[in-house]
Amino acid sequence: MSPGKKVEHVFGHWVNETGGKLIGSIGQQSVKGTIGLKNLVYNFKSYVFWENQNPKAVG
Repeated sequence: MSPGKKVEHVFGHWVNETGGKLIGSIGQQSVKGTIGLKNLVYNFKSYVFWENQNPKAVG
């Protein structure tokens, strides 16, 4: 898989599950925080998905 596919996958998650492409924040720090939270949500969902794929690996 090329690196571009991973970026497209994350961006697709943003659009479909976290409110779309537009960020309704004003100010650079606020926008950075919003993007950071969207990335954190994606990472948590990805972690839960992979943990559920192989539950015996925990431990």
